[in-house]
Amino acid sequence: KVETGVLRTGDMILSNPSSVTFKVLQIQNDENIITVAKPGENVKILVKGSDVDEDCIIRGSVVSQPDSPVVVTSDIVCQCRLLTLLENKSLFTAGYEAVLHIHTAVEEITVVKLMDQLDPKNGKSLQKLPKFVKSNSIVIVHLKLAKPICVEKFADFEQLG
Repeated sequence: KVETGVLRTGDMILSNPSSVTFKVLQIQNDENIITVAKPGENVKILVKGSDVDEDCIIRGSVVSQPDSPVVVTSDIVCQCRLLTLLENKSLFTAGYEAVLHIHTAVEEITVVKLMDQLDPKNGKSLQKLPKFVKSNSIVIVHLKLAKPICVEKFADFEQLG
């Protein structure tokens, strides 16, 4: 899906986190071949590149322009809403191990530090540096990922959520 920007036939694109560059040969929208894809469109792209193989584009890959690549990291600070924690691991704290679902990526994470617990009603700080939080909490947390993923700062791309 095109989230931001415009994709055109003939563009050079970069796929991350694998850092492989491709040339767009064809763009397909449903059953039609198109030359330009705009934000909101679901498309399939036919690409050509010297390093093209099936392992280059994996679940969680993000395509961007080579001159403005998406950020790839294995260390993030983010705001999380904890829906339901496991019965045997009911306290979310530093050292907690879980699986993060972000866009189409699914990665194992370890909590490094809880930075702030937020009020679910108004988003204001309830407690700085809490030792733990429980289910249905909103927390700003520092996470370490098992493998690098593609992410953007919320301030730069608020429309992505």
